[in-house]
Order: sequence, then C-alpha cells, then structure tokens
Amino acid sequence: MNVTRIALLGLALGLTASSAHALIDVNAFGGYATLGMGDINNAIDGFASANSGSATHINSGFYVGADGTISLLPFLSVGPRLEYLQAGEGKVTIGGNAATIDANLMMYELGVRAGTSLPLTGLSVSAGLWGGYGMASGKVDSSAVGGSAQTGTGGAFVGELEASAKYKLVAGLSLGVDVGYRMASVSTINGSNGQDLIQTNSGSNAAWDFSGLKAGLSLGWGF
Repeated sequence: MNVTRIALLGLALGLTASSAHALIDVNAFGGYATLGMGDINNAIDGFASANSGSATHINSGFYVGADGTISLLPFLSVGPRLEYLQAGEGKVTIGGNAATIDANLMMYELGVRAGTSLPLTGLSVSAGLWGGYGMASGKVDSSAVGGSAQTGTGGAFVGELEASAKYKLVAGLSLGVDVGYRMASVSTINGSNGQDLIQTNSGSNAAWDFSGLKAGLSLGWGF
C-alpha cells in the first residue's frame, strides 16, 4: 500500500513538472564580466612607462543579450543567442591628457541547455553550453597626446559555459541568476592600414582577450 502511494505521488510530481515546462523559452540578460586583456594591459604599461604617464588597465566590463530556445525533450532545449560585451576603457594619462583604448565584442552563438524544475518550489536550475562567432571592434585614440585615432575589427571563435537558477514570478515569467565562463580571445584587431591596433612590448600583435567570468541577472518568458 505504501509503495503504491509513493508511486502515485511520484507520478503526480512528474506530471506537475511536465505541465509547467515551456516549449519555447526567451531570456533577456545582463551583468558584470571580467576580462583577460593581458597583452593589451602590458602594452598600456609599456606606453605609460615610456612617456612618464599613469596607466588604467582593462580588467572588466558589462554584457547584455538575449537568447531563445525550443525544447527537444522536457529537460533539453536548443537555440540561438545574441550577446554584446563592452569592455571598460583603458587609458594612459600623460600630463593631464589621456590616450584611450576602447573595445567591444558582439557574439553570435548557438547553444544547448539542460535543466529541470524543482516541484512545488517555483525554482528551476539549468546548465548551458554555447558556441559561435565573435566580432570585435577596437579604438585607440592618442590624439590628445600628439598621436591619432584609429579603429579596427577582428573576429574569433567564442564559447560560453553557464549555470542558471530561476524563480517563477507568475505564470510564464521568471527571474534568474546566471554565472559562467566565456572563452573569447581575438588574436588581432586590424586597423584600416592592415596592421594591428596595438602591439606587444616585444613587437608582436597583441591579443584582445575577452575571456573571463560572468555573473548577472536574467528575465525569462516561457510559452
């Protein structure tokens, strides 16, 4: 008798989880990101040292984006993601004037997400893996210290691993917390002259490394 009751309870919980599962999920998200701009920061230090200036490194930034997934199974979904990452400004200040470095990355990705709902709690957890192409843009402006301004672009493969926890606010609407890691190192950003915008202190092309940790919030709609 007890076994039968346990089986019926398990079936009821399973049906509850299945009925709460959305076929299509759309998420808008944003948050804080760390960046691994080792080559760029070393070049900033070198320029500052050579000109008796002070350096401001590029260590972090912010990201915003959206994704949409369609369920293949109750626990597995796939879909595209669009994400924009803006790096903080790098700077070398010389005699009250500053040379600045700006960079951003637009990511076009396809991913898979696996997750489950926790019955009777309103909570769900998931993990996702995303990969695709990243288009980077950079600008180096040293006009204030006797140089010039130049912009450039570059691209590379990007990938992200992410874990999320969401709480259902109302039917179809949920608020989540996301944490993850991004792999996105652009080996070169070339200016209009075909040369890298920044070179390392040894004279080789400097990598623009957008890789790092990410943490933020998301708002999801399920249909």
